Amino acid sequence: MPPVDLDSVRDLLFAHQGASNALKAAEICELISNRRCRYGTDDRNIREIVVQLRLEGYPIASHSSWGYYWAVTPEELAATRKLLRGRSFHGLKVDKAIAQRAMPDLVGQLRLPVGSSAPMPPAEVVPIILEIPKDLRDRLRRFVDSRPEWDTERAVTAAISLFLTQQGGCR
Repeated sequence: MPPVDLDSVRDLLFAHQGASNALKAAEICELISNRRCRYGTDDRNIREIVVQLRLEGYPIASHSSWGYYWAVTPEELAATRKLLRGRSFHGLKVDKAIAQRAMPDLVGQLRLPVGSSAPMPPAEVVPIILEIPKDLRDRLRRFVDSRPEWDTERAVTAAISLFLTQQGGCR
């Protein structure tokens, strides 16, 4: 029974080029090892191998419904990149919710009700990635570190809001 390893997955996916030839993780496992795959363990192994192949520069694309395949067009890779970014942003949103809501509750930080006793839904937010000069980042970090009630997101949001107000852009 051949092992399901990086080389065997790479070779199999190379033989399945284009989205129309995608294979689900269980199919990859079964085609390589000639056995029925274990849900969870084998799927995770395939995902880890695919990540390694991508890190090595192989054009491994995927779709949540179709499975994995060797990309043959820029559009196929772009769709995979979009899928991966979406998962990353979702993970960051979950992390933020844990840090800002669950963690303060767990360590007993006080929350003050505003207006009503009903919990307020979080405001709709759009994640952005900023590249700022290092000295500005350092000043922002010092500002936030010296004010426990502030976080980086609040400071950046306040700065953008003030700038837009001063420029007449908040109409």
